[in-house]
Amino acid sequence: MELGCPVQSIGGGLKAAIQCQCGHPAGKSSHLHSVMLIGALSKSSNVTSAYTLVNSQAQVEDLVLRINAEPWVAVDTEFMRESTYYPKLCLLQIGTEHWCDLVDPLADIELESLWLALYRPTLCKVFHAADQDLEIFTQLRGAPPPNLFDTQVAAPLLGHDEGMGYARLVDAVTGVSLSKDQTRADWSARPLSEAALRYAADDVIHLSTIYPRLTRELKRLQRDAWLEADWAKLENPAQYTRDPDSVGARLKGLDRLTPAQQARAQRLATWREREAQLRNQPKGWLINDSALLLVARRNPTDRSALKSIRDLKPAVFSAHADAILQTLANAPAEPEYAIRSRPKRNKDQHRRPLLDALSAQVALIAAEQAIHPDALASRALLDHWLDAPDQAFTPAWRNHLLFDQLNAFVAGQAVMRVNEGRLVLEPR
Repeated sequence: MELGCPVQSIGGGLKAAIQCQCGHPAGKSSHLHSVMLIGALSKSSNVTSAYTLVNSQAQVEDLVLRINAEPWVAVDTEFMRESTYYPKLCLLQIGTEHWCDLVDPLADIELESLWLALYRPTLCKVFHAADQDLEIFTQLRGAPPPNLFDTQVAAPLLGHDEGMGYARLVDAVTGVSLSKDQTRADWSARPLSEAALRYAADDVIHLSTIYPRLTRELKRLQRDAWLEADWAKLENPAQYTRDPDSVGARLKGLDRLTPAQQARAQRLATWREREAQLRNQPKGWLINDSALLLVARRNPTDRSALKSIRDLKPAVFSAHADAILQTLANAPAEPEYAIRSRPKRNKDQHRRPLLDALSAQVALIAAEQAIHPDALASRALLDHWLDAPDQAFTPAWRNHLLFDQLNAFVAGQAVMRVNEGRLVLEPR
């Protein structure tokens, strides 16, 4: 596999003037980088394609013995949460290059020994887009397991797209096209179909191919340490729990309300979150966002006034009218949490071209390093940095690549010019 030019993601007229370090102009779809050895790796693999459905205690204990002999395992989950607040674990996939097990947590089996094996600190757990999986681990065990690796997080440091989906990454690295026909399967159904089990197994079988290739490249390029802050963030339990007292700060639409209305909306959001957690129901079943904001805006003081709000479902009124009215009555006059105001369009006519120029520089650096530009610095990050250009980028690897060059440009100590069709940054 070879990598498409990272500079192609830059929009506007600057793209045509930028060239990669190897001299190929941006925007040419035929130009491919071969900076990384991962592209030279054979797509043939000795990874297993077989899987075992684990639904007996003897199979669980055998799986635990195999996990304890491994330095890493690929992990994925299938779950349902359409009718619950908390996700319901329906299948746990675990595998390596040599075996793949699908654990049925709905079977009559005890999984404590398996959880202990997965939480072994020396065992690296490999996920793709780990957040929802780790939410389940945190719900069941109080915290995510230690020693984590997320291929979606690591891949952009090797030139792949930011936030790349699993199927696309598998295709890019291995050349295998995965079926997507089971994405809406009912994972709580028993027995699961062969197609569903095959789909679930593929989620870790190909992950077991991708992980060694990514880690070899990261180590070769000395970028494995760049991800330490990301892995520490994944291990933080606070990432996967919702504090009812603070959810009101994230409620969309608050910026359209007066301070008193914001305070009522925040209190209603807190009540809804607690009630949803207690009942293990989707919070939208209690009261959806639009109805919540309308109730906060109108501030009904009795059942009749509350009932007149059309967005409020009759079933919600019947079950929760008194609780809603009491919550409104107890709300403070001012919001308790700062709200996330909608970013205002910057009216400075010079800001946009400056961001274009900075984005072009990021694209040049990204091309030289074989990193996806968005992984290096998004436009939003650059916009935020412009407000305080003496502030270091985080994490440290990003600051090392960007700070001196961008600061020199912003401070007027460097200029951009076109040299033989290439955009270059030079000292003034």
